[in-house]
Amino acid sequence: MKKVILIFSVAIVAAVVFNSCKKDNTLQPLKNGVSAKDKAITMKIVNFKNKLLSYKDKPNVKDGQVMPVDSAVWYSEALLNYSYDAGKGMKNFTTVSDSIEVPSVNGQITYADLYTAYTQLETLLGSQKNENPDKSLILADVASKGENGGNTTLVLISGFGDDLGGGTPPTNIWYKDAATIIKNAINANTPQPVNGYYIDITSIQIDPVQGYSVNGQSYVPYNLRNPNDPPTLDNWYDYLIFENTSQWPIQNYHMYLIPAEMTFYTNNANTICNTTMYTLVPAIAGKNFIGMNAEGWLMAPPDYTVIFHHYYLNYGTVVYYGGGN
Repeated sequence: MKKVILIFSVAIVAAVVFNSCKKDNTLQPLKNGVSAKDKAITMKIVNFKNKLLSYKDKPNVKDGQVMPVDSAVWYSEALLNYSYDAGKGMKNFTTVSDSIEVPSVNGQITYADLYTAYTQLETLLGSQKNENPDKSLILADVASKGENGGNTTLVLISGFGDDLGGGTPPTNIWYKDAATIIKNAINANTPQPVNGYYIDITSIQIDPVQGYSVNGQSYVPYNLRNPNDPPTLDNWYDYLIFENTSQWPIQNYHMYLIPAEMTFYTNNANTICNTTMYTLVPAIAGKNFIGMNAEGWLMAPPDYTVIFHHYYLNYGTVVYYGGGN
């Protein structure tokens, strides 16, 4: 596509993108109060917490009580978010990932081992928070990577954000900095719940090179080609997410994005997060888009280099506090 130069400041990209569809940055509870469904969910989480705590003084007890791994994942994730989800600032959103090993047999975890695992997840969460001292926890996503050799690997991916603004970006933006500006524009206009927390979190990764991945599973190829771009790849607006490669006309290969590109890719990120993924991933049906992280990646296979943006998208079900202690 022919290079287009628009004369306006990148500082107003977010305003241009969302001017006609800007939303409140909070999801308000229902005027009639917390729903019976939300109260029931919170009570389930609190009951699980109380049962788990009964193993605090008897971690080696062998009472035969077990829980399926998928249920252990759901309850552990829900309890972490219920207990620690306090931040609603989505600027400068970032994610941190760690994992633990939990003894399991035929897809079952004993409550004693689950208590130990949950305390380990809490410790990991505390360490992740220490790595982001000026940010608040937005979400904690727990997922199972499967059972192997008598253990199940649980992965904890936590997202942290703040309300801090940044300075005015330069006119031409380094592709890694561009990824940060795009995700901040999306997150600044994504509603967050008041007096609520998230459960059933689904994490999706997507980029124009690998396709998309749901909850850490294998990547599924997906065509992110720009349908309004000429068939010939020329390093200008070729994909809906930024990509440039030295395979295409080298004179167009660029690591700095101009304002027109920033608007183009930010608009597309909004569509991908709030529309495309809902048609593509059944697991997020009915869930809220929580926010995103974005990074500039570089891959260097033999004979060429490719730079592109890699998105981390998060979805979950909002539950408003009520019905528990």
